[in-house]
Amino acid sequence: MGPGASGGKNLNPAQEELLNQAAQSPVLYNDDMTVKVLQLTRARRSSALADDVQDDRTGIFNCGIVATDAWHQIALLFTGVGRPGENFGAVLLRRSSDLRAPIDMCEGHSRNVPSEFDTLLASCLTHSRRKRVALAESVPE
Repeated sequence: MGPGASGGKNLNPAQEELLNQAAQSPVLYNDDMTVKVLQLTRARRSSALADDVQDDRTGIFNCGIVATDAWHQIALLFTGVGRPGENFGAVLLRRSSDLRAPIDMCEGHSRNVPSEFDTLLASCLTHSRRKRVALAESVPE
């Protein structure tokens, strides 16, 4: 049942505008976590993948992108087979070509970085510190 079928309003125009506005922001934060979807079959997952993506993906991602500028913050949430960098890239496709590269604040994992776009990567220090603490406990000397 679509958004209009139950008498609700179609929110597509609002969603499109939020995506367009977020793409223009000078600073964007993104993070992800994997989730388990109980009813996701191999066929459904394959149909959700882009044609140029291999079918070896087994997970689903929740990807949050927060776009900030001097006037507002926009929070976007994507749930699906797309990795954070791919979702981020889909947002940046909407970015005005006359703007300089945005600051991309993320944990620095390669799947978080949009491959087709230039960004100023600002890796998250909290994630970095967490790895160092874990290593220090494993190798105390």
